[in-house]
Parts: sequence; C-alpha cells; structure tokens
Amino acid sequence: IKSGETYLIAEGADAHYGDVNRAKLMIKEAKRAGVSAIKFQHHIPDAEMLPEIPMSGNMKEPLYEFLKRNALKIEQHVELAEFCREIGIDYLCTPFSWAAAIELEEHISPFAYKIGSGELLDHPTILKIMEFSW
Repeated sequence: IKSGETYLIAEGADAHYGDVNRAKLMIKEAKRAGVSAIKFQHHIPDAEMLPEIPMSGNMKEPLYEFLKRNALKIEQHVELAEFCREIGIDYLCTPFSWAAAIELEEHISPFAYKIGSGELLDHPTILKIMEFSW
C-alpha cells in the first residue's frame, strides 16, 4: 500500500454460505467494484466455541451449527487466496481462534490479519498472531 493511496476492503464474511463458487463470484464483484481486497472469515467451530452456546437473536439457528455447516475449510481458503492473486485483488481473512490463525499462516501466510471485534480482548491470541513474521 502506497502512502496516500486509498485501500478499500470488501467484507465477504461468511456470506458465501460454504459455497466456494459463490465466494469466487463475490471476489469477482469486489474486483469489479474497484476494491483493493476482500476479507473472509476462517472458523474452526470446535476451537472457538462450545456447541451449546445460547442462540443469538439475529440468527435462525445456533451459530455453532451454522458454522459447522457453512465454514470454509483451509483448503477452500487456499483456493480463494489463489483466485484472488489470479485476478489481482488482495485476500484477507479473520481468524476466529488461534487454530484458525495457525492454519492461515501455514497455508496462505496473508500479508495482514484482521481481528474481529468479538476477539478484541483475546490478548493472548492477538499477541501470538503479532509474532508471525512478514
């Protein structure tokens, strides 16, 4: 990123609903819109929450079940990161656990990590992520 340059990030989150082709379409549309990067989320549900967490009022099903069904596997994130490189848009990803951060670092080694607002006080994990060398 050059000084003074605008850097826009599209939020892909989990809006792909586990469908890599849908995620690729999101990437294409983000590129077409002129953004610099698209950011997805890497969830390993068993590493970030207990199955019996209370259901959120903004969900139609428990988050654990949603993520078990829709979260992308690391191989799918690798495929999306490669697709981003091919079409010229940066790939970013939010890890929601230390296990997810390790997978991203080992398989993709993104140039940056975005910490989710819900993990803002997870200082041990943030400090470990900060030790990744770029």
